[in-house]
Amino acid sequence: MCGVVGIIGRDQVISRLVQAAGRLQNRGDRSTRAVTFCQGRLFEIGAVAPPEVAYFNINYQDFPGRLGIAHTRYATTGSDDLASLQRNIQPYIGQGTAICGNGDLISSVSLRKKLFHSDGKIFQTQLDIEITDELLSREMRQRRVAQTRSHDKYAKKLFAAVEAVNKQQVGAWSNLVLLPRGLLAFRDPAGIRPLTMAKRYKDGVLREVMFASETSVFHAFGTDYCEIEEISPGEMVFVSSAPHLKVYRHKPESVDTSAFCFFEYIYFARPDSAFKKQVVEVVRERLGQTLANEYKEKFAGKIDVVIGIPASALSAAAQFAHELSVPFKVGAVIKVGNKRSFQETSQEKRKRAIQDKFLFLKQFVKGKRVAVVDDSNVRGNTAKKIIEALLSLEAKEVHYFFFSPPIIGSCFYGIDTPDARHLIAHRHGSDPIKIAEEMKATSVNYVSMAGLLQALDVPEKELCLGCITKRYPTSVTEAENRVAERLKQRRHGTCGAMKS
Repeated sequence: MCGVVGIIGRDQVISRLVQAAGRLQNRGDRSTRAVTFCQGRLFEIGAVAPPEVAYFNINYQDFPGRLGIAHTRYATTGSDDLASLQRNIQPYIGQGTAICGNGDLISSVSLRKKLFHSDGKIFQTQLDIEITDELLSREMRQRRVAQTRSHDKYAKKLFAAVEAVNKQQVGAWSNLVLLPRGLLAFRDPAGIRPLTMAKRYKDGVLREVMFASETSVFHAFGTDYCEIEEISPGEMVFVSSAPHLKVYRHKPESVDTSAFCFFEYIYFARPDSAFKKQVVEVVRERLGQTLANEYKEKFAGKIDVVIGIPASALSAAAQFAHELSVPFKVGAVIKVGNKRSFQETSQEKRKRAIQDKFLFLKQFVKGKRVAVVDDSNVRGNTAKKIIEALLSLEAKEVHYFFFSPPIIGSCFYGIDTPDARHLIAHRHGSDPIKIAEEMKATSVNYVSMAGLLQALDVPEKELCLGCITKRYPTSVTEAENRVAERLKQRRHGTCGAMKS
């Protein structure tokens, strides 16, 4: 999970580019970089820091260019030392081009080996996007894309190159490529990770095209952007910069699937973003209502107060309380800062982040039977700490409700959960009694699969539900074999530090 944004237009883009990156900090704050292109040169600024820090006091005049891309990183590969984090900042900068992406390649190891043996490629980073850059560069060279003068033929050849790349890769990707002649966007054939597009007009003339991971980015600029839409699974879009802005689009006929990550609604996305015509915050509210309907009879008269874990669960908790006619105390849990502990790169750091990010008010919970509504229960770390805190404040009972079903399977598409043994529901076979015992909760309760699908209001066939069903939209054999090999090496004491 990362954030990507790209802009191409008739005005300098750096100001809007870094503002848009800041809007995507929820998708990753490990590092960020913005790159613009002007007169054959790339101009870059970034740091191992969130956008609000990396772009503080930026001098916009130092970054000319009417096209650019930016990235916010949630690290799923590479080490956690500063040198590694600096080496793995995106966008990755190639020979006069720059590329960034959101997602993970399941086939990364085999592709690295293939490119080394066939082309002698020595990789400079641990980023999957460098693999994509190498594949795309090779396919473009074979088709002599750069030497093609006609813009129409250039776009056609470019799409053929991307289609060849997509056939070689396995996994999830939503990528943006900064090219001398324009901006390229393309999405994996299953559309697992999001990518959206919007346009800005002035006096009826197309002035700018923007791509972003979430529609929330466009809302940050008021009513400037219109024609907001999602890039379709497998679709490629190229916006030519000269002699005027022109949008070329291509979707291979063989692409007719969709497997959008349901977790975008549950946790990742900003509340005002929309995917498949469903606004995230509205979905979360419906999930709270669904939870209440599923457990209303069982818990009638057995809950004194409802609290929600900021920020993704607040609307769900409010709706849950309303349906059960129980007081909702929004101030019982206060989130400090913007830290998302899920994005930390080790168990130790996650636990420390959890301790630092919440404050609890004893007055709302002392002597009460408390219902806690939260988005999901992945490793169990956050819930355990919250339960511990509530009990220390003399809550009489703590009943935990999650508006995601039990997470039992690994995610190989951009979330750092490759080893299912770390998943609390996997360890306990989804048994809520055993999970409650480990977490020291009075009870643990999950929304049903049927309830989830009803609240999402998206057909099951259009979603990736792999982490709750273990049915994945692509082959995951290579990734599973990697995890198994690492575990084998660790048992024999031959494995170094695992990737973060």
